[in-house]
Amino acid sequence: MTKQCVTSVLFFFTFSCCSPARAEWTELGYNNLGTIFYLDFSEIKLRGNYVYYWLLSDFIDPSPHGDFSAKILYELDCGTPIKQRASQATYYTASMAEGVSSAVDNSGKDWEYTIAGSVGDTITKIVCSHIF
Repeated sequence: MTKQCVTSVLFFFTFSCCSPARAEWTELGYNNLGTIFYLDFSEIKLRGNYVYYWLLSDFIDPSPHGDFSAKILYELDCGTPIKQRASQATYYTASMAEGVSSAVDNSGKDWEYTIAGSVGDTITKIVCSHIF
């Protein structure tokens, strides 16, 4: 196996095994659609130059696929400007990441910058301040 492949496998097992179904979710806020965002502070990890954290999104109305929540693993760069990308997402048929896991997306996403004053901006600042 190449070094990159070994690193990817270790990364996946480190974060997929360390995310208990019954996490200690703390409500952080909500967006204009009514989606409520939760963070498990005990699962925030610093690995190299990046911070990894799980965010739970609880939807008021079901998504087009019938999901009521999603648990997303983010990779966060706390430098200036702060940027993040989703590494893994799991969608659930019930609120608070319960019910049936309806889909898993491990494709990884591009880096995103948060909009000043948005709930995403608030969340990334909370996570960065928790680590640094």
